[in-house]
Amino acid sequence: MSTAHQRKAPPLLPPEAHGRPAFSPLWELPDPTIAKSGDWYYVYATGQGIEARRSRDLVDWEVLPPVFSEAVPSWAKEKIPGADSVWAPDIRKVGERWHLHYSVSTLGSQCSVLGLATAETLDPSDPRGGWKDEGLVLASETRKDPYNALDSSVCLDENGRPWIVWGSYFSGIFLAEADPITGKIVPGAPHHHLATRAPGDGHLGYYGPGIEGPMIIHKLGRFYLFVSLADQINYHVVVGRADRITGPYLDRMGRPLLGNGGTTVIASYGRYRGNGHNGALVDECPWFDVFVNHTLMESSRDLQVRPMFWSEDGWPLVGEVLTRPHREVPPSMEGPWIHQVAWRDAPQVEFRSDGTLRDRRGAQGRWECRGRILQLAWASGQKEECYIHPDGDSYVGRDDHDADIRGFRA
Repeated sequence: MSTAHQRKAPPLLPPEAHGRPAFSPLWELPDPTIAKSGDWYYVYATGQGIEARRSRDLVDWEVLPPVFSEAVPSWAKEKIPGADSVWAPDIRKVGERWHLHYSVSTLGSQCSVLGLATAETLDPSDPRGGWKDEGLVLASETRKDPYNALDSSVCLDENGRPWIVWGSYFSGIFLAEADPITGKIVPGAPHHHLATRAPGDGHLGYYGPGIEGPMIIHKLGRFYLFVSLADQINYHVVVGRADRITGPYLDRMGRPLLGNGGTTVIASYGRYRGNGHNGALVDECPWFDVFVNHTLMESSRDLQVRPMFWSEDGWPLVGEVLTRPHREVPPSMEGPWIHQVAWRDAPQVEFRSDGTLRDRRGAQGRWECRGRILQLAWASGQKEECYIHPDGDSYVGRDDHDADIRGFRA
């Protein structure tokens, strides 16, 4: 390992020392990842040196100094001379250390590298703070490798062993076992092909329809693979699940992600466009699981923090953007709601006290609440199961045909 790989990051300085405000809106934080340590939630995102924020309530975020003092670590700059920032970080605690994987490349290129930084603590005020750059994890070269060494994410299997999943465009998404000590891919470990969007047999160098930003979580005894698809405007996240970390991953309708499968968990709707490249925090927030993604707002890709619930049949349901600290109110459905199906413009629906429904187009049905589970049965035969947000102002679910359902108080 070279001296550059062993270099310890300089002491962390307060944000003001970098000309950065103590707090800021969540603009220009692409490709976010999230972790929790103590009472703080930490978000890291694409940027010069890797952008960093922290919050106690998931709403108000404190600006932290970047992970690296330079825009791109020197070893990565040597390999990718045109790079001007660090992309798509992923944070995960492995054993007693934090592992922050990151990518360096240039737009549209297959000449890319994955790197790793480690730290004992995420708290910049802790004397043990500071990031150590561990250097290269994986590289890819044009017309040599089937994959692009981008968008790596660490996932733990049922035994707590780490794996690394990565990939962007070309032949799609790959997975390999990692060494829990070094945080790097085990030498000679098989590369498992998990998902693709390229038609045909995926010849080397094929630049097919977009698939990138993979992330795997273990929940409810199964593994869930999230990937982002399409271009910026149509960017969206889909998911498949498997009984083993190596797959095969199928969506809710049984379609493989090694093909055109994928149950959509977040897409463009309302004023939000290009929702994608997500991170997630599972079983660590006391209120709900947490889903982070970026969205296109004018000229920036802004951070969104959303609750993630789970349907009774074991699929993730991503709720609305958090705009205020957590509050819990009893479900109360009576009155007018905006009811959206499959990300389209939605009619107003009246929830009546006698358990009936009626929208402005004349469709009728019945509704019933069991705790925070909302069940809708329309006269057409369509059935929808939703989860009511703890604040009582929205719900999210799916119908029989795997379409996303969203409701908002009118």
